[in-house]
Amino acid sequence: MDNELADLDHKKELQANALARETGITVDEALMLIELVGPHRGAMLRVAKIVQAQKSGGPAAKQLDPTPTTDASWGG
Repeated sequence: MDNELADLDHKKELQANALARETGITVDEALMLIELVGPHRGAMLRVAKIVQAQKSGGPAAKQLDPTPTTDASWGG
């Protein structure tokens, strides 16, 4: 059983390192995302890109901001 837990931790660490390299977030942030989102690669990539965009404050951060905006064409 200890072997299985060590194997899972090792896999999680490898996944976190790959996610961090690919998206520019830290390994600690990647580990936290894996805990929150689970091992779903697409979901992890999306959230990691949002985190990185918010950290950099670039134009992508505005596009990925989940805050609702008021749009007159929607009557808001």
